Amino acid sequence: MTQTRGYSPVLVPAGLLLAGIWLIHIMVRDQHVAGNAVRLVLLAALLITLVAFVFAWWQTMQRLDEFERRIHWEALVLAFPIAFVWLFIIGFLRAEGFFSNLDSRDLPLVMVGSYLVGLFRARGKYR
Repeated sequence: MTQTRGYSPVLVPAGLLLAGIWLIHIMVRDQHVAGNAVRLVLLAALLITLVAFVFAWWQTMQRLDEFERRIHWEALVLAFPIAFVWLFIIGFLRAEGFFSNLDSRDLPLVMVGSYLVGLFRARGKYR
């Protein structure tokens, strides 16, 4: 195994910026109509930040040793079924009248949360 070179120094700031812009976008989208300049600027910032975060995450994965990559791989392996089950649960409950205020733009939070659950589970398994 090679030595871990560590996480990209841009990963955490990019993630925090993405979370902040996403939160602002969620708060603002109900206050302005679709196509409003404020919403479009926030959307552009959100998408640019998302691309930057994915690029930083990809760079980080390239810098990790095989052991750390294995942990992230297991997190992804766990994240898919967790997200799959949660999306089914949300879909069926929404069809029965629950979660009627849920916006489909919030569903990526299920995927992010599932990955974090998988990551904490995988890290706990190996440490």
